[in-house]
Amino acid sequence: MNYKFLLKIFLIMAIVVVSASCVSAGLFDDGDALKGDGQYKVGKDIPAGEYYAKCDGVNLYVEVASDSSGDLDSIVYNLNTLGGVYITVEDGEYLEISGGKLYELDKSPDRGAENGYYKDGMYKVGEDIPAGEYNVESTQDLAYIEVATNSRHQIEDIVTNDNFEGNKFITLENGQYITLSNGAQIKA
Repeated sequence: MNYKFLLKIFLIMAIVVVSASCVSAGLFDDGDALKGDGQYKVGKDIPAGEYYAKCDGVNLYVEVASDSSGDLDSIVYNLNTLGGVYITVEDGEYLEISGGKLYELDKSPDRGAENGYYKDGMYKVGEDIPAGEYNVESTQDLAYIEVATNSRHQIEDIVTNDNFEGNKFITLENGQYITLSNGAQIKA
């Protein structure tokens, strides 16, 4: 039995139920969202390009696949976040969103710091967070930080990444993307 597949299905069902409850209760505003939970074919349902996906519930799950087979081998990239994330999709791919909304970049919700901190999410350097040197703090054991050249979420695009405790310094350049998760935060 494929337990990873069953776990994924269970997680998606739980997220959908919680998110639907919150949306129907009026706790989240769709605003200018392009798409919500579902699977979309790039080139048919949405054009290829870069988008911003924002969590509107307990967890945002994003998956980009090369085909609609559902096989693990067809996954180009997938991720979970409590915040927002930039994603780039190409023609012919399949984009799945669960627990959040998809936005065109010019219509996305605020992507900057909240309550004086950048945390849980992906930020574009030069737009959401200024370039420069930052002290990244860990508020949990083994916080995670990643700096990438683009929003395609491929291993070859990672400039640096680290699981760490305490704090660490990082220098960010315009055009890069920084991802903070598992308790990593930067004071604005």
